Amino acid sequence: MVKIINKDQLKQIKGNGLQLVCFDCEICKKEDSYQLRNLKRFSELLCHSCRRYKNYHDKEWLKVRNEHIEKTSLERYGEKRFTNRTKFCETCLVNHGGVGFGSVKIKNKIKQTNTERHNNPEYRNTQKMMKTSITNGGMGAARKTTKLKMEQTLLNKTGYKHNWSIPEERKVAFEKMKEANKEKYGVENVMQVPEIRAKIHKKWYYDKVYFDSSWELIYYIWLKDNNIKFDYQKDKIPYYFNNKLRYYEVDFTVEGKYVEIKGPQSFDKNGNMINIYDRTLDDVANHKYYCMLSNNVEIITNIEPYENYVNNKYGKNYLQQFREVNADV
Repeated sequence: MVKIINKDQLKQIKGNGLQLVCFDCEICKKEDSYQLRNLKRFSELLCHSCRRYKNYHDKEWLKVRNEHIEKTSLERYGEKRFTNRTKFCETCLVNHGGVGFGSVKIKNKIKQTNTERHNNPEYRNTQKMMKTSITNGGMGAARKTTKLKMEQTLLNKTGYKHNWSIPEERKVAFEKMKEANKEKYGVENVMQVPEIRAKIHKKWYYDKVYFDSSWELIYYIWLKDNNIKFDYQKDKIPYYFNNKLRYYEVDFTVEGKYVEIKGPQSFDKNGNMINIYDRTLDDVANHKYYCMLSNNVEIITNIEPYENYVNNKYGKNYLQQFREVNADV
């Protein structure tokens, strides 16, 4: 196997392109290898891991790649994102008698192998597979060693243990979720659908107190454990909407200061508060928001520090025992 230091040395290698070429990754310095024909197509000498990460996270590279794909697809098929699924299925049916594992030939091959090895065409040793996995530390991604390695790799590359903790990733995920909800239900938040809201409505009961959300419960536990003086939903602040008197019930009063727990979904892209359950009541929500600002209410939209505290001290599933499903529905 030939080892190279830079891409210029590829020109000196002769062959049919199938031979393996070894190199040190330009990012992590780890030794890896590719076929010569593949390396010639790449602009950088990157190992499989770094190349895979770049494919999913490098925005500039992704933009260039997607533009190239769209341009080629448009030239060949007249569409930016052409996928000839029909032709693919027809070819599979002709060549294999089915699509994927539904192929008759593939099914027969599996049965033949099982018969030769175990004298049973329908052999499935699920129990042995589960036993082996548990012996090695868990099932698939649940294995502790695997999870720790995944967390460490992500931590080294991004500074975060989980993809969900990366601000850019969370923003993209939220936007995709909104688009999917709008396409399926006609609204950005599924909690605006009365049937779904009634179905998944939950309340939390802890320390003889009912909580409207797990975020409020998390913050309650953190305050209590740290011996901070506070009251929960004790104070109400009056405000007017359409000349009618309304009352805003404050989530927490912490050492004389008002604190409200609100998820980022409660605000639109312009920073205005919205009613996630009924967008026709956004004006009411904005008046309530103005009431908060006028009374110096601290609004917490990131519960992660308090959630990490509860998870680290009591375990990730600690809160589940305090959840009451379909309460007050």
